[in-house]
Amino acid sequence: MKIITKDSIKKVSLFVLTSYLISLAIFVLFYVQTDFPRDIYSFLYYLSIPVYYLFFLLLAGLLLSPLMNIKYLRYLIVLPKILFDIFLITDYFVFKIYHFHIDTMFIMMVIEDFKGFGLSSFAIYAAVFIFLLIAIANILVFRMILRRNFKIKPAKIILPLILLLLYGQLAHIWANEYNQQFILKYTPYFPYYFPTTSSKLMGVAKANFPFLIPAPKEKGTAENPFQKTKGSKGLFYYPAKSLEFNTKEIKRYNILLIVLESWRYDMLQKEIMPNLFELANKSHVYTRHFSGGNVTTTGLYSLMYGLHPSYMRYCQSEPKRYKSVLVSSLRKHGYNTAVYTGSNLNRFGMRAMFFTGVDSTGFHEFLNDRADISDKKVVEKLIPDIHNANDGEPWFKFVFLTSSHHNYFYPDSFAVFKPVPDNSEGFVLNKNADPIPYLNDYKNALHYEDALISEVLEALKDKNIFDSTLIIITADHGEEFNDNKAGYWGHGSNFTKYQTSIPLIIHFPGDTSMTTITATTLHIDIVPAIMKNILKCKNDISVFSNGRDILHLPPATDRKWIIQSYKDKAYIVNDTVYSSGLGFKSYMIDDIKKTNKKVNYKAIKELKDEESLFLKSK
Repeated sequence: MKIITKDSIKKVSLFVLTSYLISLAIFVLFYVQTDFPRDIYSFLYYLSIPVYYLFFLLLAGLLLSPLMNIKYLRYLIVLPKILFDIFLITDYFVFKIYHFHIDTMFIMMVIEDFKGFGLSSFAIYAAVFIFLLIAIANILVFRMILRRNFKIKPAKIILPLILLLLYGQLAHIWANEYNQQFILKYTPYFPYYFPTTSSKLMGVAKANFPFLIPAPKEKGTAENPFQKTKGSKGLFYYPAKSLEFNTKEIKRYNILLIVLESWRYDMLQKEIMPNLFELANKSHVYTRHFSGGNVTTTGLYSLMYGLHPSYMRYCQSEPKRYKSVLVSSLRKHGYNTAVYTGSNLNRFGMRAMFFTGVDSTGFHEFLNDRADISDKKVVEKLIPDIHNANDGEPWFKFVFLTSSHHNYFYPDSFAVFKPVPDNSEGFVLNKNADPIPYLNDYKNALHYEDALISEVLEALKDKNIFDSTLIIITADHGEEFNDNKAGYWGHGSNFTKYQTSIPLIIHFPGDTSMTTITATTLHIDIVPAIMKNILKCKNDISVFSNGRDILHLPPATDRKWIIQSYKDKAYIVNDTVYSSGLGFKSYMIDDIKKTNKKVNYKAIKELKDEESLFLKSK
């Protein structure tokens, strides 16, 4: 007897395709929360979203198709489809009520603290009834497929769906490249929907086939920075209210924000970074500061928005609608805004989110050279711009230096820490490699960046504006060198302090005293500080941020916050990490090997409430 036959594959495929009508009925509930497409392009993309999930179910069905020939086991083929539909309907209600999709942390909370949700008996019975209906409906469809001999070939249905899915993914790649909201805005509404993005593919396509994928034509005039899109639904309300400013008291200081790639908390040392160490002795220094991410995107998002990174997907989906209130407010009040970067900020929509309205005359990127050369060009462009700035016109300059990103680049003259590795990738093959050479390599790159920043600080002094410039120097995230002896290197792989705790120096104009702040502070605390102390925003901080004013912190209290990577998210409570992604892990922030079994659901629920602070149901 053949384990897999054409007939079994045909029947499994027909079952998944036919029973997917049940899933589509549930998808309608998700669609009701969104805008209906107004053109054929977004309508086709709109239709392609359920097809994304369908092919995962087809794959699961095909893997189970050998069971079709085993009488008492064949009904297991229905199980993935039943579970998917139950997940889908449950996620709809969770999203509608709590404004977040189901993740492993939510599942843990349901299992361990079910009473905390306060569900009534009626709600529980109703859920069980709905789940049973879903199971029965899928089983009935399966029995129908078994009993009848359908002549239709599944391939005739699947092929058009493949084309529709392909269109949807290509449309999303295009929309992501050009920040087209009429496509991107649908993404946050659907659970575990990760459409394709590829700046590299778009770069090749634009260079070779520009006639096939033209850039969209810009329409309309300059937008009001805080104007909502009329006639359009949206879950995200940011800021929560219109912002008001005491314009007569605005301090028109220049603002210089410098971000170093992968600069971890313990690297602000005199022998490594003598110039920044000297600046720190005349500044506010935050010794226990944390980013909102262990990767660049979420780290910079928390810095530029003052929000938990959980909100990033909403801003990515409609970046022109949900601009950073920091940059929008600065521009609104006459700040000449410019960006200088050695990193590609077009990735993941970062440029569109952070710097909407900053055109090519103010956006300077240097991407085609080695990182140390790119950083040198960044500074060579920045310094003349400082010298040539109009007196009396305040400016905001964002500077991103990347030499300290692995592979750690620097001129030979800055190789002061030795030995360095012969092969900078050696730790990939040996997770327990001696970290000292790699750490030395990293220190040399930071030593080089320190020298570049010194040139910028000297330019401020030469221009006689050092004492009228707010200087903020920090990082996007940290960098690990197997510090816990658990085989972790670099960043983006866990949420310990080695990958998330970073230096922060704030030099306030006219203040030359050193203040060391040992309380826990976060990237999300920086936007409130600028909004309240420089721009004199009259609104309460909670209207536009999840953070606090880092310059006027309340009495020391335990902080809890959220950190996110590309694939995982963590809730940090009392230095305990609760990592929620495809799996659940809990460990101490200083040592990943110190695992934790007791979960503080009350604190996590409070953080989840913060995640929905700027979300509203339709």
